[in-house]
Amino acid sequence: MPVPSGVVKWFDPEQGVGAITQDGDSWEAVAHRSAVHGDADRVLVADHRVRFDVTQDTDGVRADNIHPPTRLDCSPTERP
Repeated sequence: MPVPSGVVKWFDPEQGVGAITQDGDSWEAVAHRSAVHGDADRVLVADHRVRFDVTQDTDGVRADNIHPPTRLDCSPTERP
């Protein structure tokens, strides 16, 4: 099964939460800083593409195991 991908709609670094819109769908998954892999600050940037797992719980849809783009995943104009 392929790993879902999508775009970070927004992310508040002070609160450590945001939303990701999955490719091909209109729903959003909640993104929390604790689910982000990568650098120590674990911050997502709006409009960046990410890969993630989807978890459904009583609070709704949540993005887990979030992999933000690396320098090698992006074209030169998209690099973080």
